Amino acid sequence: MNPLTLPQTLALFREEMHIHLPELEAVDADQLPESVRGLLSHDMDMTGVLEARHKSVIHLEVLQKQVLDREMRREVVLRTERGEAAEYGAIRIYLEEFPPNAQSEIVDGERPLGTIMKQHAVRFVSRPVVFFKLQADDLLSKLFTQPLDAPLFGRLNRLSHRTGGVLADVVEILPLEFT
Repeated sequence: MNPLTLPQTLALFREEMHIHLPELEAVDADQLPESVRGLLSHDMDMTGVLEARHKSVIHLEVLQKQVLDREMRREVVLRTERGEAAEYGAIRIYLEEFPPNAQSEIVDGERPLGTIMKQHAVRFVSRPVVFFKLQADDLLSKLFTQPLDAPLFGRLNRLSHRTGGVLADVVEILPLEFT
């Protein structure tokens, strides 16, 4: 299974909503601002990293989702207990790679994927494929209450079983407050 490219992953939803995809600039991990580097350049699940950073349980808000035969695509916001947007994400989840009880929870969309993987002891490897910089578009500006065209940073990340099966490809974008 080949990883989706960054534009393909974001475009899963943006094209259907007729929203222009922001221009993305690939950057190396050492080019990320120090304030965001630790939140993006790691091999852990983002939910746990955000919970530690915010000292808060992270909640899932599903903006939209599509459940296909063996995969689920969803556009999400991860929010703190105070309701602050901690991350915007576009994710493609390969359901057949998860235990059946985890699959149903993923499709329900009540909790972040990282929380579900932890609860079901799904062992995984997290591998950032590319880091990037972009300017906030209308959607991200409103979501993060940031100025339009504010610089944001993110990554395309691949979650896999330790044996190689791909669990998910996810775009993760953080708000300006971390940069």
